[in-house]
Amino acid sequence: MEIKLSGELAAFVKGRVAAGKNPSEEDVVEEALRALGEDELFDGIVNDIGIEALRAGVQESLDQLDRGEGIVIQNEEGVRAFAADIKARGRKRLAERHAAQTS
Repeated sequence: MEIKLSGELAAFVKGRVAAGKNPSEEDVVEEALRALGEDELFDGIVNDIGIEALRAGVQESLDQLDRGEGIVIQNEEGVRAFAADIKARGRKRLAERHAAQTS
């Protein structure tokens, strides 16, 4: 696949590689597309449950933390594992909702 970028975007991509933030131009584009997909996933969740339900869920989470029901993450590996678990559970819920709506 070949992709043509505007001069400004091409300079941005090259700049990230030159700064060592990404190992290659392809990696920059893949990272950007992953972020776009995650944005769409979030938008889909908000559209499915509504912003008020999302706010209620956040408040419930804050209340749980206040009660000492949170978890402790010790290092960067723990952060990545926790984030991966959250994403996987979110994607599963979204897929279940989508399947229920289409059946």
